[in-house]
Amino acid sequence: MLHPADGTESCNRLLVLLPDQLFRPMQAKTLWYCFVILRRIQGASFGGRLVFRGNKGVASALANRGQVLIFQTPPANRRSHMGFGRGKIWIGRRTCQGSSSQLPGLCPWTAGDRPCLSTKLPCDTDFVSEAPSYAQSYPLEFSEVSQNSIKVSWPAWDETTDLGVGPITGYKILYREPNETFQKIVLDPTHSYHQIDGLTSGTTYEFQVVLVRDGLPSEGRPSNVQNITTLCRELEHVDLHVETMPMSGLEKSLFNVSWRLPSLTENCEITHQQITLHQLDVADCYRTTRTIPRDYFIQTGTRSKIFGRLRSYSLYNITYLARNLAGTYVTSQLHRTAETIPSEAPRELTYTTMGSRVRLSWIVPRCGFRNGVITGYKRTIIRNGGSPWHGIRRAQQHTILRLTSGDEWIFRVQACTAVGCGPVAAVNGTRT
Repeated sequence: MLHPADGTESCNRLLVLLPDQLFRPMQAKTLWYCFVILRRIQGASFGGRLVFRGNKGVASALANRGQVLIFQTPPANRRSHMGFGRGKIWIGRRTCQGSSSQLPGLCPWTAGDRPCLSTKLPCDTDFVSEAPSYAQSYPLEFSEVSQNSIKVSWPAWDETTDLGVGPITGYKILYREPNETFQKIVLDPTHSYHQIDGLTSGTTYEFQVVLVRDGLPSEGRPSNVQNITTLCRELEHVDLHVETMPMSGLEKSLFNVSWRLPSLTENCEITHQQITLHQLDVADCYRTTRTIPRDYFIQTGTRSKIFGRLRSYSLYNITYLARNLAGTYVTSQLHRTAETIPSEAPRELTYTTMGSRVRLSWIVPRCGFRNGVITGYKRTIIRNGGSPWHGIRRAQQHTILRLTSGDEWIFRVQACTAVGCGPVAAVNGTRT
């Protein structure tokens, strides 16, 4: 710490009385020069180190403000010593005001600008030299990037091509997720790479490297931020749920398909998803069908989809596909659509009159229109405009009994599944 002559706290300037014999061109005239202490301008840069050796060195040092002046005063028994010892000082970039001087950097003092005197210069530290750093802006290289680790490599610091003054004692690797606190790893100078584990998949990390040395400042300027993103985690499981139900008022079914994805980072979000429906058979026909699969492309943020107007009581293969940066995930399930009421009436309804009886018969609706298992046939009989009679039986025939001459009758029949009865087939007649 430097102390002013008047006992006040430390100041940001230091007047150094240099020995007379170093200024022979100035007729051994003692000069006061203005310097700025590095302690007050941390982070400043300079071009290099100049050794104070004779008059040429003085002129060069003062002509290049911002550089280091290394000097050594005569032994203590010389009157010109003035109590100073060997040391290193920083020549500031302050522009002198007032009259000009024969040497750049000469600062004439006014009455109100009191000098700061020191009885000792700091000689045991190297704080006046620039800490080491890389000349290249982006020195880090990344390899072996996985979901949870990254290998970071860096070149050895070269005192001839890189910046600052060494020797270095280590490398400090800084890394973090954006807007988070930097984590630090310090490695000795024999290292040129390091693998960082325990990272989050699909996450972008910021990296910097700092060169470390003994002395002050002990750390150089951090390199520019370099970003690298860990690999996305593959979709290992998607919970696919399918609900089937009849469509209200229609002889069709629907699938309500929903799915749940695992937690994904922003970088690993789904970029594409689709569902494919492939009808495999019609159950009431007891045979497979040849159909073409239909693809439905789903918006990436959607997690459910209703597929309506499907053929009832039919087997479908439902395939879900999702894609992100990690790759493609596919899963499929077999589901049968719900039963509905038949979409066709019983066919070929006919009757035969036998005296006081009328025998009626019909056949089942066509394959693919039954929409389920036919559990029976609903019959409705109306005689001479009276109240209807209803009944359900599995047989595909019915006999109306005890008709008398002139009786009028109406016969209606419907095919029924477990859900309900379908369209009506009807016939009417009069007994002669």
